[in-house]
Amino acid sequence: MNVSIDNDSDVRQNTFDTLISYMKSANELWYIKDHEHRFIYANELDIYYSGLPKGYNIEGKLDNECPAPWSEIADVIQANDKNVMDSQKTIPTLMTFVYGGRKKIIQPFLADIT
Repeated sequence: MNVSIDNDSDVRQNTFDTLISYMKSANELWYIKDHEHRFIYANELDIYYSGLPKGYNIEGKLDNECPAPWSEIADVIQANDKNVMDSQKTIPTLMTFVYGGRKKIIQPFLADIT
């Protein structure tokens, strides 16, 4: 349901656009999924650390549909996402990524899944 102040102003869309704008310029990994676990948005930093090809369009994809190493554990990721949605609480999650071109580096990240 969209909330409108007048015919030209959609509050929900404006808020979503502002959030996406923030995520695009942030120095942190950001992504948004819907209740069916499909990606709605992921910023470039998330795409990079996820091991996805540069410019990959993640929109509408499930975890297991993405060409990334973590697609093999999509069931675990979706169970964690469901836990967050059901509890409506932020859950800290330790994630590990491999990055670095020829010289691969393993980098752990502590993320708050909300």
